[in-house]
Amino acid sequence: MKDFSPAYGIVPPLLTPFNEDKSIDWDAYERLIEWHIEKGVTGLFVVCGSSEYWRLTEDEAVEMATFAVKVAGGRINILSGSTMSTEDDLEQNIAQTSRIWETGVQGCFLTTPRVLPAEDNVMVDYFMKIHDSTDAQVYTYEMPGGTNYKFSPEAFAEVGKGERFIGIKDTTCDLEKVRRKIEAANGSILIMEANTPNFLESLKLGSVGGINTSGNVQPSLFNMVWRLFDQGDLETASELHKRVVEIDELMSPGYVLSAKILVSLMGAPMNYITRNPAPEITPARMEEIGRASCRERV
Repeated sequence: MKDFSPAYGIVPPLLTPFNEDKSIDWDAYERLIEWHIEKGVTGLFVVCGSSEYWRLTEDEAVEMATFAVKVAGGRINILSGSTMSTEDDLEQNIAQTSRIWETGVQGCFLTTPRVLPAEDNVMVDYFMKIHDSTDAQVYTYEMPGGTNYKFSPEAFAEVGKGERFIGIKDTTCDLEKVRRKIEAANGSILIMEANTPNFLESLKLGSVGGINTSGNVQPSLFNMVWRLFDQGDLETASELHKRVVEIDELMSPGYVLSAKILVSLMGAPMNYITRNPAPEITPARMEEIGRASCRERV
């Protein structure tokens, strides 16, 4: 039977702290993982877009997944991106998925290819070849900025037939498409909602949790919304979700750098350094970020 347990709850896509020389700051990385665990997340998604994974080497990715698994120590689930080839080299991505799975993560995320035609049959074939060539539990990641391919309900249900295909980070930002995917899959594969404004409504449709960029800076609020929904307290969940959306809007300009600043202000300090190009943070923007840091309190 499929192990769906890692696909539930609040799973922030984790930031990567860097030193001044842009090497990985492992001390800050450990602090960040512990901070998220303290905030009540059910899991963390490492080596992802928020991790600046296109700027990581394959060896760094393996080291980050290994480190996160060790720090988490079974207290939460660790999921990791595993298809890092910028040319979508199938054999390379199969090999890297096997390496990541061997670190002890609870799932490997397969990004939508950037250089292949954005067609259902092509995408399903690509994902199932990785699934069939590894022992990993796999998820797929509708990666913004790639081909912009989004699974049709039929393609979503098709990959769900894979015995170790567990879930998807859905980035359609379209609740009707989410509804149709869930209906087509009929429980064979699960949806984790990526769009923060749609998070609560997506749960009502049958999504089982969230992998949201703003989960990096407001894990407590996200966790409370999810748990209140699960308990049937939709009124309180809705009020808290409004705060989640407000903070998401404040964080979005200049993300990932803005998130690193916010997380540092909230209790998990790290350098304000990215490998990806980042806009200059003006004094006015820094003041705005500071105000946002006060709204996460619950």
